[in-house]
Amino acid sequence: MEMEGEDQLLVALQEIDREHDAKNFQWIAKRVTELLRVHSSHYEVLWRAARAFLDLATEADGGAAQPTKEDTLAKKKHLDKALAFASRCLELFPDRFHSHKWMAVILSAQSESMPIKEKIEAAFKVKDHADIAVRLLNSSQPSSSSSSSSSSNSGRAEIVDGTLEHIIGRWCVRIAGISWIERKLASVVITAVPDAPDEATYQNAIKHFLRADKAKP
Repeated sequence: MEMEGEDQLLVALQEIDREHDAKNFQWIAKRVTELLRVHSSHYEVLWRAARAFLDLATEADGGAAQPTKEDTLAKKKHLDKALAFASRCLELFPDRFHSHKWMAVILSAQSESMPIKEKIEAAFKVKDHADIAVRLLNSSQPSSSSSSSSSSNSGRAEIVDGTLEHIIGRWCVRIAGISWIERKLASVVITAVPDAPDEATYQNAIKHFLRADKAKP
């Protein structure tokens, strides 16, 4: 495969994004794998690779109530790949929006199958990355096609990412719903389980879910 220049790479990335809108996830995973052979440390390729394998993981069980063993194994394999690409992107580009966004989303997806102790611990890591991503999105980072704008208290237009708003809403529900028994179980592996922050309320969860819905293209 000949080395693709920046212009060719831009065309390839635009094609990947169009295919993502069409939900052609298998093709995207194959294409980003090809690009990574040449652009293994490129920010725009790495975060798209993380997204691609997350999409394959989501597609693997189709949201089935009782997925087969094969579906479960396939989902884990794809999530592991997604996490590897997200981790690489975060390592190389710790101050970029997509590095933190996809780390938050992938960690959230992985936590779904974790025992309660690990799930609570993971929830705070997810929130940390989501908060950083939101801050970066509203500082120097350009908006993406899945983002929209809303008014902030300062009067400055706030960029809203629907995926992140949904993730933060789920975090509010998860933390607000921690029972006394779950907290005791979690404390076995977490030195001190933080008290539910003021932000972690069902009311705030609804606010974030509504913002997520409004931000959808």
